Amino acid sequence: MSMATAKQFTILIDPAGGVQGSGRKLDYEFERQATYQFAKQLRSFLLTKHPYLEIILSRNANQILEPLHSANFANQLQVDLFISLSFYKETAIKPNIFIFYFKNSHFFKPINLQNLEFYPYKQAFTAYFDRSQKYALLAQSRLQEPQYAHYFVCHNALAFPFKPLCGVTTPGISFEIGLKANGWELYLAPIGNLILEVAYDKI
Repeated sequence: MSMATAKQFTILIDPAGGVQGSGRKLDYEFERQATYQFAKQLRSFLLTKHPYLEIILSRNANQILEPLHSANFANQLQVDLFISLSFYKETAIKPNIFIFYFKNSHFFKPINLQNLEFYPYKQAFTAYFDRSQKYALLAQSRLQEPQYAHYFVCHNALAFPFKPLCGVTTPGISFEIGLKANGWELYLAPIGNLILEVAYDKI
């Protein structure tokens, strides 16, 4: 990928907790703080490896967002990748990662982005459904590699109407991550590296 092309790749990272307050209780903090800290470190990791990316966080540490704020933000910017991050307190012996991409029970005809028309927000995902699916399956493939099997279990990517992705017209995937008491650090490099693979357009 050329330097000029790399500069055009924009990622919006949406850490959970902006709408529902503090979010779920983890071992030593709430989801709101943990997802924001992880998003900040993920941004730093990505920019260290690929300084020509544009990476935006959907909120700051204390910001309370209105419903659909992050979706509208991503749509206005027409980002290349929308990433939703959610954490929950893991009770299983080995932590679990779930990967989601949006799909309603009824798959509408894909949106024609060349036409100026109004579409229901629940139909927004069809604009880039194929690309979202492609990215989700890449994430599944990379996070299920044997090198990570000792650390966590990554489940197969699932398409369903996951609320954090509702209304997003850009390519988008979501990570629902189980956290043990030792925190989120072990997920930083695996998730960061697969995002870089998307950004370098290797798929």
